[in-house]
Amino acid sequence: MLQDLTLGQYLPGRSPVHRLDPRTKLVACAAAMAAVFAPGPVWGAAWTWPLLAVGLPASGIGPGYFLRGLRPFRWLLAFTLVIHAVATPGRPVAGLAWVTVEGLASGAGTAARLATAIAFSSLLTLTTNPVDLVWAFERLARPLARVGVPVGEFGVALLVAIRFFPIFQQEAERLQTALRARGLEPDARGGPVRRLRGLTPLVVPLFRQVFQRADTLALAMEIRGFRPGAPRTSRRAHRLGRAEWIALAAVGVTAAAAWAGGPL
Repeated sequence: MLQDLTLGQYLPGRSPVHRLDPRTKLVACAAAMAAVFAPGPVWGAAWTWPLLAVGLPASGIGPGYFLRGLRPFRWLLAFTLVIHAVATPGRPVAGLAWVTVEGLASGAGTAARLATAIAFSSLLTLTTNPVDLVWAFERLARPLARVGVPVGEFGVALLVAIRFFPIFQQEAERLQTALRARGLEPDARGGPVRRLRGLTPLVVPLFRQVFQRADTLALAMEIRGFRPGAPRTSRRAHRLGRAEWIALAAVGVTAAAAWAGGPL
């Protein structure tokens, strides 16, 4: 599952999406999320699908690699569908009295919203350097610093959280290889309790390695003189051009249409 996780990873490139200003991509992603979860029909997320249809080819990321990033979330999507199917009142499905037609429609729509939100988040992280992403967050949230909000500290915490996604994946793969070399294989058969017990040889050392990485990172930041709240410079200059304004206009129109609740 961790091998398929693309959320939080960054793929360097020179595509039009890669070259967009990180502030534009962050604002566009937030607006797309607002459109995805706009009140209205359960299939309101369909308003944003044309944006993905244009953004994905423009990013230069293969559809197979991109869709593979949704696989780790398939159980969450299935659980969402089941919960809505059995908890929403309505007309029962033939042969399944505990499942309703309205529940299936609501669950499918909610699962589609979640999948679309994950897709936009993955597209943002795959095409934006984490350092640039944190820089964009700090610039956009700079007005909050005037009222005492520690924007810089939040930015550093965000950067560390993003970077620990691939670190978590690398450590899991390394430990899994080490276990297999010793003749140990996490038991993926049997009931849920047996599966959890089978994962113990992997989960316990995995969290230990991640905590050690966190301690090493904290020590490295202290040695390099990191001071919370101190001003930091950017490694390159960013500016808003024609492509940025076109992207913002497209996402803005989509979000406005989704919130207006027009027919799909």
